Amino acid sequence: MHTPLLQPLNGLSCGKGYSKDGCWGLTPRSIAELQTAAFTGITVCLTSTTVFSSGISAIFPPQFMILGLAGALIVSYLDLKLSIEWSLKTTVASWLGCACGCLIVYAVSALNQGDYNPLFGILLAVPSSFLLSLADQAGEVYCKLSSVYRGDKALLLLIIPVVFGGDAPYWSAITAAVGYTIGSFIPLLGTLCLWSIGVLPDTRLESLKGLSLILADYFDEVASLRRDRDHQVAVLRRMWDGLYKASTDAAVSTTDLKLRGTIWSMVACLSTVRRSSRRRAMNAELLESLWLPFEGQIVSLRQKVVSSLRMWDSLGVADDDKIPEAANELSISVEECLARADISTGPELSNFEFAVNEMVKFSLLAHEFLVRVKSPSEESSCVAEIVDWFRQPLFAPVNPEITWRVRFAYPLRAAVTVPLVALFIVIGGQYSTILAHYGLWMMLPCLFCFLPTPGASIRKGLRRIVGTVVASVLAVVCVSMHPNNDGIFLCELFVFSVIAKLMFFHETLQYSGLVFGFTWIIVGLGPGIDTGLPVGSKVSRAVHRMDMTVAGVILSIILTSLISPVFANKRLRRATVRSLELVSNSVANACESVVNETPWNREALSKDVLSAAILLGRSYSDRHAQIADARAECQALRYLSPTRHLQLGHLVAAQHLLDRWTRQSLAVISAVTTCLATTGLAAGSGFPLPAERDLLLVSNVIRRRSDLLVAAVKTRKFKMADVSDSLCGPFRACSLTFKELVWSTMPSTAWFMLFKTSEKCGKKWNACSLAL
Repeated sequence: MHTPLLQPLNGLSCGKGYSKDGCWGLTPRSIAELQTAAFTGITVCLTSTTVFSSGISAIFPPQFMILGLAGALIVSYLDLKLSIEWSLKTTVASWLGCACGCLIVYAVSALNQGDYNPLFGILLAVPSSFLLSLADQAGEVYCKLSSVYRGDKALLLLIIPVVFGGDAPYWSAITAAVGYTIGSFIPLLGTLCLWSIGVLPDTRLESLKGLSLILADYFDEVASLRRDRDHQVAVLRRMWDGLYKASTDAAVSTTDLKLRGTIWSMVACLSTVRRSSRRRAMNAELLESLWLPFEGQIVSLRQKVVSSLRMWDSLGVADDDKIPEAANELSISVEECLARADISTGPELSNFEFAVNEMVKFSLLAHEFLVRVKSPSEESSCVAEIVDWFRQPLFAPVNPEITWRVRFAYPLRAAVTVPLVALFIVIGGQYSTILAHYGLWMMLPCLFCFLPTPGASIRKGLRRIVGTVVASVLAVVCVSMHPNNDGIFLCELFVFSVIAKLMFFHETLQYSGLVFGFTWIIVGLGPGIDTGLPVGSKVSRAVHRMDMTVAGVILSIILTSLISPVFANKRLRRATVRSLELVSNSVANACESVVNETPWNREALSKDVLSAAILLGRSYSDRHAQIADARAECQALRYLSPTRHLQLGHLVAAQHLLDRWTRQSLAVISAVTTCLATTGLAAGSGFPLPAERDLLLVSNVIRRRSDLLVAAVKTRKFKMADVSDSLCGPFRACSLTFKELVWSTMPSTAWFMLFKTSEKCGKKWNACSLAL
């Protein structure tokens, strides 16, 4: 006899997966990246008319106007919100820096009887550099000015009239500001035109669609009670990695914290469903007495959820609203069945109730997910956002709190470094004509590679060196082969702009891609189309620009490491401590809430799970923002301090274990809310004292181990080998206790699954402890 409950639905996406759809094996994300790269090439070529046109070049110096092409390369995106943000920030920064630089030149000239002295201008640039650097795009200052303009662009436009203006400082600054404005306006105009006709790709929506299909496949499989349980376990294990990767990509793609929390809650819920349904194979008697009476309702709920997740575009919100109705109907039927006196209690009944509750919870989470994604987001008006911006404090509060020294570290270093490099160029230019003529190209990497931490500067600087050398070699070759040929240079500009943007989307290359693009523009295009230069001078100019750019990168790395450095590994330690405390407190509080019957939200769609997911998600983001930079510092310490290299290496290597521990903690919290929603606890029947004792023991051990781990991370000298107590021991003791309990004394509860989840959580904790 065919039993629908025993088999998955095998719908459209099953066995194929979303990531393999699309033409020629390209994913929707890669297609969107190709479209963005082509769009970037077009916008850069349109912007290049400002340097190809002899009429414009006669008015605006091409040396500064060409910066607009580099700006267009950076701000070109097929994302309306991102394009508006970057274009406006760049434009505001350009004119703000231009105004500050011109004001400094005017003030120095007025005080020096009409004669401008760049040394006095550099002196006045120190406080201006500090103020402009408050708009730190790395988010280390937590100043609201960073939402208005880009600090690095403002610093560049400040320095141009102060140091590189020559006989016409005002016009040089205005030319650079006009170039950046045009380079920001053309991509924005193109994005607005594509948006108006509805052809903009939505990478966020594509990521969420991909996750929706994978969730449907996984839930379809895990909610089917296959007789061949070993085969099902193997299938689910293969699908889990894909599910976690898709959920991570989707969570990163959205800024909606509640949607992000819903995604992590769904993954945690599926984890507990998998454990509850795989404990043992379903025999015929068990199916007949427990599962088959609800076959129609379970299959109906599963079909509605899977269909809504799979057929994203075909079904509307009204069809999705049928999910809560089916879920509530199933919950009521199960509660009525469990209330009957002829139902015998036991572990299988507890497992059945737990599994059904988790299925209902996932169904409601899936409905919440679909509603939030499909429904148009409520966005406040522009006027309301401006009013809200003025009401915000200048410096946002941070949890955990940071000192003002840490908050102002980057602006202070920028206020020292930028004028210091400018002073070196001014004084050195008196003795070296090369430095005097090409010093601007040394200043550019010092501004754009000077980041808050040495690790970030090393990582970004090395990528810039790679991009600079490769692009410079190609630029010199192009200048040598076809000087003054505007048509070929225009075609090459399109090709190299597309390649640069594609390199930027690559996970490893990233910043070196953008550097590759605008280095070719500066080194190759600028001298190549200058008809007033002979071929030999074009090549030598390209070589000098390459030398200055590489020297600027190296100088930036050195200054970042020497001038009041704030290392990424310290920030990673603080973020790791914060994560350890949050995770341990969340799991310990969950265990204690079961014993103390804390009045948590006992609804299937628990706000406690969503809140925990949002909080732990923020902690996850804070840590991952520092891992790459800390890894770069770790590699540098290999040659400077082997001891510190080893300590930092352990910390970086343990981050993936902390990620797994974080995900497992959400599964524990999800299991707790399901246990609290069971009829046994609701009726006040209580549970055995050994269970209470073991739960409290687990909670105490978690808190104690958390304190030891935090001490290990903070001091860097604590040896985890000195920790004698093991967290796995208490979890194993808890599991054995519950196996020995007489289940008839615990009607309709799901504690066993809670302990199985907690035991696995403890194993992750031990692995993290040993790594640290």
